[in-house]
Amino acid sequence: MKETKPHAWFASKKYLVRVVLFYGNYDGLDNPPEFELYVGVDHWTTTTVGRGKEKAYEVVMVARTETVSVCVVNTKKGTPYLSAIELRPLGDGGSSLYAAATEDTCLRLVARHNYAPLTEKKTR
Repeated sequence: MKETKPHAWFASKKYLVRVVLFYGNYDGLDNPPEFELYVGVDHWTTTTVGRGKEKAYEVVMVARTETVSVCVVNTKKGTPYLSAIELRPLGDGGSSLYAAATEDTCLRLVARHNYAPLTEKKTR
């Protein structure tokens, strides 16, 4: 029987950490919670997700050790939750593309824009 082992984190390597939140009124209170996200001991963001809405948070970081913690902190405004979490090693290409990310500085997604056309019509 083959044993599956969790991904081995490597100190000083770059990773993309993505957290997705979706509040679908799971608790029947119709009151989306507010809570904080941390990567390790560093505050990432404070978040509230509207009912039926989705939010994604991304950070490019350098692992300081062989383990990385993503934490939700209860601010007493509902029960914190994560719908999905993605941890992706960026490989050697991440070193040049995300050069500003160091062990002391991470890169946080502020906004994502789609500049694609709304139709399939080609403009020449």
